[in-house]
Amino acid sequence: DSLNALSYCAFFNNSSLKNVVFPKNLKTIYESAFSESGLESIEIPLSVAKIASSAFKDCSALSQITFDKGVKEISDYAFYGCALEKLVLPPKLETLGEYAFSSCSALSEVDIPLSLTTIGASCFKNDTELKNLFIPDTVASIGANCLAPMSYNKTIKVTCYKDSYAAGYCFDNMVLDLDEVDKKIGDVNVDGEVDILDASLIQRYKIDDYDIETYREKELADVNFDGLITVRDATLIQMYLARYFDSFN
Repeated sequence: DSLNALSYCAFFNNSSLKNVVFPKNLKTIYESAFSESGLESIEIPLSVAKIASSAFKDCSALSQITFDKGVKEISDYAFYGCALEKLVLPPKLETLGEYAFSSCSALSEVDIPLSLTTIGASCFKNDTELKNLFIPDTVASIGANCLAPMSYNKTIKVTCYKDSYAAGYCFDNMVLDLDEVDKKIGDVNVDGEVDILDASLIQRYKIDDYDIETYREKELADVNFDGLITVRDATLIQMYLARYFDSFN
């Protein structure tokens, strides 16, 4: 537990290394620390704020990553060429580097947090199984070829809010399957309408009978903007539907 850094190329090309338990005080995973190793799954602890360039590059068996909420930056090529299928990025992440998750050929789901502001060039390039991606309106910078070649081959659908930076980027970069939608606070199931079902889903969520899973769904369910999803949010939706007020702002 006294270890606070894993140095450059510490386990590079160690093909027999399948699992690792990171110490709770680890702060830094340096460049190429586990690149080309045999890791299959990892859990990044709260103490780690940045994952350096190529840290897990070409870990061809790495299919699962669990992030704690401390990570704010994932650097260039950090998880290039991994075997990830589903990716839930950490909730306070601000920056995704160039080629960070490129050539992850099995990656089909990505959940982007509302804290993210920057997506580097070619970040998801050649992730040919990625069919749908929601880009939040917090993103203010996206590098070239972020979604190539899926975007111009029309194998990926991108959803973003109208008048957002992401919408403009997708239009300028010829993302052929683009869905620009309105942000409707209270639309918990993201069906385009705020209705009594949305209030019911929050109530079910509070008794563990329904999952509000994605960052987007959680943002829309938090109608009083207090960072929590509670029965109060369900009540406010009911009051909105009864026309006690016209908006949640």
